[in-house]
Amino acid sequence: MLKNILAQNLRAVRRAAGLTQAQLAEAAEISLSTFIRIERGEGSCAIDKVEALAKALDIKPHTLLEATVMQELIAAIKDATDLDTLASAINDLADHVDGLGLGPYEKGTFYDAQIDHIVDWTELPRWGEMPADTRGIYSWDGARSLWLEDYRASLTDREDV
Repeated sequence: MLKNILAQNLRAVRRAAGLTQAQLAEAAEISLSTFIRIERGEGSCAIDKVEALAKALDIKPHTLLEATVMQELIAAIKDATDLDTLASAINDLADHVDGLGLGPYEKGTFYDAQIDHIVDWTELPRWGEMPADTRGIYSWDGARSLWLEDYRASLTDREDV
């Protein structure tokens, strides 16, 4: 997980600084291929490279390694192994996003930009097909289904069992 946090933070800070991958790689004295591998979260990354990247970005190294609230909430969804944990993690994320004060359109855009491309919903426990909107059955166990409506999860008894 740490390599994914590093990759996401590095990408965000680089873009915020207005740098290309090649520019930052050169400034950190890292080969472009190594930089691309780090930013994709592939393989391992030596601490000296993290320090070089932080120096080139004029930030402290821990900034690249600290998980944001969003990253922690998404990790909880990805790590869920049962419906109760999954529903709780999805609702924690929905609570966080609700706290951002976004309107309905902005909330949908936020989910598309920040969450849907990071979470592979098909890897979650017993995940069903992704519905076309934010309402529908997403996951199930022997007797219950997990439903999503307006980005919130609820567990219901399955009628088809």
